[in-house]
Amino acid sequence: MKKLLIICFIILISLSFTLATPNSISKKITKITSEENCQNICLDKVCSKLNLPEKICLNSRIIKNKCKKICKMQESLAQINTDPQTPKSCPMMITENTILTQDYTSTSTCITINASNIILDCQNHKIESNGNGNGIIATNQNNVTIKNCIMENFENGIHLQNTNQSFIQNNFLKNNQKGIFISFSSENEVTNNNATENTDGIYLEQGTYNLIENNQASKNSNAGINLNSNKNLHYDYCSDNNILQQNTLSRNKEGLFMHCEYLNQPENNLIQDNIFIGNKFSSMKEYYPTNTIAQNTYLNNLNNVFFETNLNHSLKVHQQKEFEVAVFYSNGEPCNTFTINNIETNPQEIVNYIQEGNQIYGYFQPNRNGLYSLNIDIKGCGQNQITQRYYFGNLKTQRFYLAEGSRNDEGYFVLEPPITPQHIWCTMWVQGFVKNSTDDSGILKLTSIDTSIVYHIQQNMTGVNSIFAIQNILSFSRERDVSLSINPTGNEFQRSEKHFETGWFIHEESEWQDIGIKMEGLFPDWISEPGNLSYIDVSYLYTENPILNSISNKDIQIISSTTPSSDSINPTKIILQGTGETNLNVEMSQNKEYEIYLNNHQCGEVKKSKGSKETCEFEQTGKEIEIFLNLENNINEIKIIPE
Repeated sequence: MKKLLIICFIILISLSFTLATPNSISKKITKITSEENCQNICLDKVCSKLNLPEKICLNSRIIKNKCKKICKMQESLAQINTDPQTPKSCPMMITENTILTQDYTSTSTCITINASNIILDCQNHKIESNGNGNGIIATNQNNVTIKNCIMENFENGIHLQNTNQSFIQNNFLKNNQKGIFISFSSENEVTNNNATENTDGIYLEQGTYNLIENNQASKNSNAGINLNSNKNLHYDYCSDNNILQQNTLSRNKEGLFMHCEYLNQPENNLIQDNIFIGNKFSSMKEYYPTNTIAQNTYLNNLNNVFFETNLNHSLKVHQQKEFEVAVFYSNGEPCNTFTINNIETNPQEIVNYIQEGNQIYGYFQPNRNGLYSLNIDIKGCGQNQITQRYYFGNLKTQRFYLAEGSRNDEGYFVLEPPITPQHIWCTMWVQGFVKNSTDDSGILKLTSIDTSIVYHIQQNMTGVNSIFAIQNILSFSRERDVSLSINPTGNEFQRSEKHFETGWFIHEESEWQDIGIKMEGLFPDWISEPGNLSYIDVSYLYTENPILNSISNKDIQIISSTTPSSDSINPTKIILQGTGETNLNVEMSQNKEYEIYLNNHQCGEVKKSKGSKETCEFEQTGKEIEIFLNLENNINEIKIIPE
């Protein structure tokens, strides 16, 4: 046992060294005068500092690789002269240390790095394109540093391809398909970058042993960080053995997305000390058991992997509303090692709750009509903090029936049941999407999707369970947002009924067609015929009195909209979460003149707090009111009062 404890202690020390940056290790090394002596000096200093046995330390692959990278970086830094290369226009190929002194515009790939051991410093100059090519690409190189670049409107802002032991630092990436793209590359460090409003912020394709640290990834339409695989070729590994730490992933569709297109799963990734804020999905659950997820913070994401519920989201005024939530570790095991920080409703009501094992039981009684939310805030289960908001109110369920689409492997879900047999089939996966919208107007809050599909799957694919899944923004691929395992049926057809809790809003009628249903396995089939129909039930909350027609800034969440239960003197209240500018359009039930208040200040008045930019103005046309807001608080209350 004593030997085992010593070995574990040595492994932990080695891992802590792995997480250190080259700069922090460099501080422990005396001035190096030659490349020949660099690695020996590095090893001696590190082994001494960590107090490791010489035999273990000098034979450590992790420590050797770190020292090798430090020495290469110092050699490259030493080579920078006072008159580095300064290219004049795109496209350009660089083979030596380069400092940019101007902005660049390109219609294809701008900079190709065609040498190892060099540094490209953009000095915060912008390189932009019309949506084509790579901003900067390095292929088959080593020890390349790319820093201080602003990359906009490329297919890939910065692309490392078969490039190892390199550094991507302090870059800003916007409106690219992939902000930073690392493909078939290992032992790179991606640090202190800001990737916003791309399709994917940071994308690893068969990327291994990379460090992704202290980056900001926000408002990316797919994922903040995406660990994925090549979709066209088969490999026996995925994006494995990476370290993702101290990143802030906010307002993306997926904070962290992990997926392999064919027979593998991302494995042995360490995901720790990250912050997930306001994403539609914080991350996928199905790949957690093969990775380590620790000490992250999850705030106000529309879905998370730690809570499971099967709630009735309908709500009636003055009637007690019960709720039950089960809590799990990231690997799917029940967790009872958590502390409840707070449970509250918006608008505020008294909430009673207890904790039993991994279950939270509670209830509250609404005293107003309309849309309520319940926020649960806990600490534990290996994470720093987890918050999740659930919604209740006026509930409807719409049934959509399976119908054949334009392809044999993709169907539609339509309002009217088909009168002839329908068949959707393929070799690896099938999918369908909602073809129609409902008659309800305004912003809708989806609460759940229940599938009842007659299916056939011959068997599981090697190493991968067969699944039913949903996807919020449909793509023609095996990618999905939430999945549940199903059993192969052999040669028989069976009906599968699955329940998916959802959390996203539908802001526009066209967003119904973003709802996708998928099934994966070997030779999957869906069928539907009169008397044995396949369908899905989509449940959602709608608003009335007022109808919330639209909100221009979808990063600002509507967390409640209620009216008094018995009189017209008390105001309508709408509570928003988030900061920034937005327009909110509402339709009142009565054609009266109204006064609007934001956080108890009448709209049109300047808030008295010195230096405040919070503003509120409105225009009324009949029953419709357009409210113009600039919000400074995280929680904001709007009151609408008839004059």
